[in-house]
Amino acid sequence: MSTKPSTVFRCNDIPALPDFPYSPHYAHYRGLRYAWIDETSGIFDVRQGVAMSQPHDPPAGESVATETILCLHGEPTWSYLYRKMIKSWLEDPPARRTTGPRYLRRRVVAPDLIGFGRSDKPVQDEYYTWQSHRDWLIEFVRQHVEQREGSTPVTRSVLVVQDWGGILGLILPPLFPHLFTHLLVMNTALGLGKSPSPGWENFRKYMASTHDLAVGRMLSRGRKSMTKSEIDNYDLPFYGSGSHDGRAKAGVRRFPQLVPIRPSQAGVAESQSALHYYGSLQPEQLSDNTASASTQVRTPLQVFVCIGAADPVFPEKVMDDLSAQTWGKQLGCWRHVIPEGGHFVQEWAAHVPKLADLAWSSEARQRTVATQSEDGKTWEAHWMAPSAGQTSAKL
Repeated sequence: MSTKPSTVFRCNDIPALPDFPYSPHYAHYRGLRYAWIDETSGIFDVRQGVAMSQPHDPPAGESVATETILCLHGEPTWSYLYRKMIKSWLEDPPARRTTGPRYLRRRVVAPDLIGFGRSDKPVQDEYYTWQSHRDWLIEFVRQHVEQREGSTPVTRSVLVVQDWGGILGLILPPLFPHLFTHLLVMNTALGLGKSPSPGWENFRKYMASTHDLAVGRMLSRGRKSMTKSEIDNYDLPFYGSGSHDGRAKAGVRRFPQLVPIRPSQAGVAESQSALHYYGSLQPEQLSDNTASASTQVRTPLQVFVCIGAADPVFPEKVMDDLSAQTWGKQLGCWRHVIPEGGHFVQEWAAHVPKLADLAWSSEARQRTVATQSEDGKTWEAHWMAPSAGQTSAKL
C-alpha cells in the first residue's frame, strides 16, 4: 500500500540520549523514512578475550573480522529497548576462542520498525499489514546486513528477536539460510494460526480498545525500577510539533491484531514453513579447515533462548514449547531464565550478550556456563540437548 506524505506522522528529531548515545541513520522505502542505529565496537583480541589497547588500529599485518548483531524490537517499543544489551556488545570483550580469526569488531544494527521509534508512522490503521512489514524487513536485511557482510570477513551473524521482532524475524533464517549463524530468542512466538495464551488475548483486546496508549507507563508497570527519563524516552517517538499525538499510534493499536492466531491469517503459511525449517536443521560434521577433531560437530544455526519468566504474554511454558517444536528437535539450544524478567525482557538483560557469547564459545563437554552481572549476581545458562538424540554441538 502506498502512503501519501500527508498521511504520515514524523516525530520530532530524537537526539542521542544519555543512555542511548547513538546517532540514527535514515533511508527511504516506498515513500516512508525509516531509521536504524549502526554502531561498531573497537577491536577485540579473542585469543586473549580482551579489548585492544589501540581499539581502532588493526595490528600490523593482521586482518580484523566482523561479528554482526541484528536486533529486532517488538511493539510498542523501539530500538531504545536494546540499549543495555547494545552497551555490552560494544564494550564487553568476547569470551576466549581457540579457533577462527584472532581479531574482530562487533557491528550492532538495530532498526526501528515502520510505525515505531524514529521511523515514519502512517496514521491509517489499514497500512499495517503482515505483508507490508515483512517486505520492508526483508529489504532492510538485504540492504544493510547481507550486502554489507559480502564485503568483509564475518565470524558470526547474530539475529536477536523479541515480541514482534520474533514473529516477523523468525522467518528470516529460512529466507537467508547462509546469512545468520546464531539466533538469540527472547519472549516471542511463531504465528502458526493457533489460539494464543489467555494473557496474550487479554493484551490484544486491551490494545485494540486503547487509542492513545501511554507506552512508557505501560512498560514501567512491569519494570518498577525504571526512571522517569526511561519512561519518557519510550514516549518520545510519538511526539510531533511540540505535542503528544495519538494519531502516531496506529501501529501500536494495529500490530496485536496482525498476529497470526487463525489459520486463514496472513503470515501463517510462512510461519509454518519456518517451523519446519528449524525442526529439520541437522548438525554438520566439521570439515578439516574448521577444526582438527574429527569427532566434533557444529550446527548450521546456534541458538540461545532467554526467557523472562514473569511475562504473562509469552510465559516460560510457551517459550519451552516453541523450542521443542523448532531448534530443540535436532539442534539443541542454550536456555537461560530471568525469573523476574517481564515481557520486555531486554530491560533485565544487560548480562545476556556476555552469557550468550560465553555459551556459544564453550567446549562441547560444558553443559552449564555462568557469568556475573554488574551487581554481582551470578547468571547461568544450561545446554538443552536435542530431543531427537543428536550429538551435542561444540558451540
